[in-house]
Amino acid sequence: MTSAGSKIAQGVLGFAQGVLTTLSKSPFAYFLALILLGPFILRGACAAYKSYKDHFGEGKTNADVQKELGLTKDDFDKLAKETKDLKQTIKDLKKATNQKFVDRSAKQLQDRVNSNELSVEEAQKQQDAIQREAENDAKEDGVEPPEPREINPPPVEANSSSLP
Repeated sequence: MTSAGSKIAQGVLGFAQGVLTTLSKSPFAYFLALILLGPFILRGACAAYKSYKDHFGEGKTNADVQKELGLTKDDFDKLAKETKDLKQTIKDLKKATNQKFVDRSAKQLQDRVNSNELSVEEAQKQQDAIQREAENDAKEDGVEPPEPREINPPPVEANSSSLP
């Protein structure tokens, strides 16, 4: 059982197929179709021309339209400078973020070494891996790599009983 929408679609497609078949067989059918569709085509062309005239107006030159829309060379130069400044700011932020990542990781590892949770060698291996990752990120971003951080041995606590 077919729905009403399906039957309507089949009817429209059948009609279109019949029209196209007729047009393909006879040049006279083309002529009749042109007469039938001519007013619609002309109405659309006239509307497009009127819209063009309304937009650009009589006597307006391209330079006038560019000024009206703010498309002067100075505007584009200003936009190019702002874009360049923005790109540099983004690069600076990427570099700073990368450096903060390395510094924070070094501080956390140093704290773990100071509390004797990790040995200096293990912590330095982890820090070196973090440094390599940060250098790869910097290379992908096109910025300078962050400065490496070293893990120091825990501070030696002065024992007051060992003093003379």
